[in-house]
Amino acid sequence: MPATRPGWRKIAAPDGGLTVSYVVAGTLSVAITTLVLTLLKTPHPPAGATTLIVSLGILAQPPQLLAMAGAIVLVTLAGWALNTLLLGRER
Repeated sequence: MPATRPGWRKIAAPDGGLTVSYVVAGTLSVAITTLVLTLLKTPHPPAGATTLIVSLGILAQPPQLLAMAGAIVLVTLAGWALNTLLLGRER
């Protein structure tokens, strides 16, 4: 269970059930992510899943969030490197 502060525990949506607050948080977070990516003209559907993972409390502790952020950075770097090596161009 993700702890949000000492002495107080918050149950993630998958463990405690989907409440109205989780539905609102998920809806707003995916809407904002979609809006920002659309404005930047860089649609990326998996970003919505990453947003939901955080907003539903599935990963909430700092080490978990750091691991996810690190994985995102590594995948981005790998994609950039493969694009440069295989296609011979930078983007």
